[in-house]
Formats: sequence, C-alpha cells, structure tokens
Amino acid sequence: MTVASQHRMAQVEKLLAAPPSWDELVREFAPAAVADPFAPEDRIKRFLAALWQTGDGRAVLDWLFALTLDAPYPHIGQTRDAAALAAKAHEARVAVGRAVLAAIAEGETLLSQPKEPES
Repeated sequence: MTVASQHRMAQVEKLLAAPPSWDELVREFAPAAVADPFAPEDRIKRFLAALWQTGDGRAVLDWLFALTLDAPYPHIGQTRDAAALAAKAHEARVAVGRAVLAAIAEGETLLSQPKEPES
C-alpha cells in the first residue's frame, strides 16, 4: 500500500470513528474561497457608492440595473441548446448587475469607515 493510500485510509477511519456533524460536512464540501478577479479597487467601490447617493447617479445606476438585474428572461428558442445559450446569456447579464450592486454595498461600508489621519 502506498503512503498516499495509507493516508486516505487513515482519514476514512478517523471519519468512521467520530462521524462529523452536519455543519462540519457542509464546511468540508463547500467550495474553496478564492479571490474575486472582477472585484474593483476600493476607490472604485467608494466612487460607485458616492454616485449612488446622488440623484443623477442613482438614475444612471437604476438604468444599469434595469438592463441587467431586471432584464426579462430571453426567448429560449426551440431546442435545448438554444435554451442553454439563452440561460447563459441571461446569467452573464445578471452577474454584471450583481457585481456593480455588491461594489456599491462595499463602497458604502468603506465610506462609513472613519478616515485614517495622514502622516
């Protein structure tokens, strides 16, 4: 038996000796946390939050959300492939709106933090 298979067997035996709770299982099977490659810099988040707080800025962002988050589901066509392509296009459009909305929320948090004194 190889060292790797011995290690796996030890893990299985440990699992069988003390079964984990449901929360532990959920944690084990959750996807690994990774950095969001599309998250904007903090200055952009703060700008979007400040823009959201103005009348014209909110109008522009509401329009963007209407195009992305509130967009109707597209016509799916006659085939399963057409439906899958329409679903992916809709998913991508909604993802843009969610990313902007998340950036605004994070920017509001950043704006509410006290500023550090400059040295």
